[in-house]
Amino acid sequence: MLYKGREKEYKRQHYQIHKEEYKERTTNLRRRYRREALDLFYNQCFICGVGSKRRLEFHKKDGSPHHRTSLIYVLKNPEAWVLLCGHCHKGVHWCMSFLRYNWEEIKHFSGLGKPEFKENSNESNASD
Repeated sequence: MLYKGREKEYKRQHYQIHKEEYKERTTNLRRRYRREALDLFYNQCFICGVGSKRRLEFHKKDGSPHHRTSLIYVLKNPEAWVLLCGHCHKGVHWCMSFLRYNWEEIKHFSGLGKPEFKENSNESNASD
């Protein structure tokens, strides 16, 4: 039991010494995940086609809450997500909450038939 307190103190001191390295590593990892996710979803809003990387947000198609979405979830299950600009994202949430539309209805009424994300190219080559 005496060692737990020492271990905790050691970890705290270690973090204080290497704080900048940890922050840089986390920032670089977050940037890499975001870049991969944006590339997977064509770097543009699914509805209006705006390509500004700064204002693009991920929306969960089933309408469940997704505040501060972890990009790992988006990359692991891209079928459940769509990339929208801030304006369209707010509009989709309005349609889902006030008009009670689901994602397929929103997609149908907006006249969109384009793919939502890039399929894995390795899977398509394996079937040939």
